[in-house]
Amino acid sequence: MTRDEQLAVLRFYDEEFSKWEPEQCPKDRDAPVGMGRGIKHARWMMQEMIQRIEKNNETSPGQADRWIGFIQAVLWVQGFYSITDMAAHNVPSPPR
Repeated sequence: MTRDEQLAVLRFYDEEFSKWEPEQCPKDRDAPVGMGRGIKHARWMMQEMIQRIEKNNETSPGQADRWIGFIQAVLWVQGFYSITDMAAHNVPSPPR
């Protein structure tokens, strides 16, 4: 994905889930994550990665693609989108 495509996907999800308050979850693996915490963390990731891309401040090559994959996994597991839906989200819209 290009940076513009990454931003488009992240902004789409951020808008779709705007009712969820973003919240970074602790990084320890012992804490259970329910639907609410998972979506809040995914929303935090959306906003954080939008800022990193806009500032050209990814911490490693491919970081945005990995984060988008994680976000999409959360959205799939929680039943918001199918794999087919998200594959379509990753394809740029045709020019008008």
